[in-house]
Amino acid sequence: MFRFICNPIPQGGGVLALATPALRCGPGVDHLNPHDYEFYELHPDEEVTNDAECLDSLCNCNLPWNEMKEAIRGMDNKEILSDSDFIKNMKDSFFDKVKDAKYSVIQNAVTGEYIFPMAPFRGNKAYSRKKRKRIQPIIDAFGDKEISRPVRGSRPSEVRQVHAMMITLSFTRNYSKEEHTRQGFPIKKWNSFDAWESITPLVNQFKVELSRIIGKQNGEKGKQISYGSCLVKEGCADMYPAPHLVILFDKPILSHRYKKQWLLGGRSDDRSLVNSVQAIWERIAGSHCKINAIISAGGLAYVFKYVTKSIDLNIENLDRMTHDQAICFNTHLNQSLHNQNDIISKKFLEKLDYIRELTLLDYIRKKLKQTKAELKKLSKEIEEKGGFNAFTFSIHPHLKQYWSLPGELERLKEEAYHVKMATSPWFYISGGFSSIESAIQNITENNKSVQIDYLRVLRAKGCYIKEINQRSIHNVHYDIRFQ
Repeated sequence: MFRFICNPIPQGGGVLALATPALRCGPGVDHLNPHDYEFYELHPDEEVTNDAECLDSLCNCNLPWNEMKEAIRGMDNKEILSDSDFIKNMKDSFFDKVKDAKYSVIQNAVTGEYIFPMAPFRGNKAYSRKKRKRIQPIIDAFGDKEISRPVRGSRPSEVRQVHAMMITLSFTRNYSKEEHTRQGFPIKKWNSFDAWESITPLVNQFKVELSRIIGKQNGEKGKQISYGSCLVKEGCADMYPAPHLVILFDKPILSHRYKKQWLLGGRSDDRSLVNSVQAIWERIAGSHCKINAIISAGGLAYVFKYVTKSIDLNIENLDRMTHDQAICFNTHLNQSLHNQNDIISKKFLEKLDYIRELTLLDYIRKKLKQTKAELKKLSKEIEEKGGFNAFTFSIHPHLKQYWSLPGELERLKEEAYHVKMATSPWFYISGGFSSIESAIQNITENNKSVQIDYLRVLRAKGCYIKEINQRSIHNVHYDIRFQ
């Protein structure tokens, strides 16, 4: 293993900023955005491309994922994104991004040692480990609570009182021939892009009406009762979303077992609650939903099954993935494309008695983030009002605080450094390296005092570098593992 010794890092560490050029698609010019009006002002002879031409360009070029993502979100007509050639090219671009692992450099400010963890990116192993590390304590807390209990006079294996239910929401495909839902509401057909974009607003509307339904079941007609919710945005094998909404409430609701599933209601013909809940989604989304009771922590673990899995990098053909591989792949791809994430409400964590107290370092980092946002906002406002001049600041005196913010940022960074040193001496130095070898080369070029010790295995901060093959300094391969 490698162990590097050099002088401790300066206060505040270092940051590597990576910039991604904007995608452009257009006639005669590689990678032109059809909405880039500045280009057409400079080139008046060029014709403005439409979405179909841009799609054709995307299907015939191998773009990096970030540029592909930017181009897709800039298109007006998302219906044409269902083109099979385009979907294949998009999947290839995302798969290349997941396989293209990047490594960061972290240094111990006291000993000068370095470690090289893999940078998390949605779908890779580092991301899944980080996700599991955050989710597993919540699942454990869920298991510690009495989520279900038997009903007196009934078989525990047949009828139980439950405090949680899982609602799987679906979106009607645009190729569906259905005209009405099960309860007679008109079907609304979705394309996959709009379906993913509509998850959060539709679920928010759904939860408001759901609280009234649950209130009626508990004898509190017309009242909105308190409950906690957890929304996991999972995908399907055909690129459509199938989000899981877990509801955790105080007062129990009867459930019964039907074959291998637990359904709401005291018996198989009691569908009053199920019909009421399904009617909400059918009315606001024009689609169906499925409702199950949760009787153990395994139900919550199932909800997070695919978002905590990593994509199998050994897939040879993306068109021939297994069902599980396709769900995992499409979940990560669409969450990345639509900037989506799972939503675990504060009330949900409170009902599980799982609330992490903020440390002093958390407060400092929060203040640091707010100060950076304020500095960016004021800088943009100053530029809009004519730039940095005496006239601007005399008319808008509140902009004068811009000059004090950089000093406040430096003070907060120094304070965060000292607070963090009291708990851990490991600091982020730089990132974006394609391999550990390139990171080592960068360090040795910038710091000639680095000494390399091949005989020691570096262990620090729960991470270790496992040596796979060591033949020479130029043929060393590593795999990052987290304990």
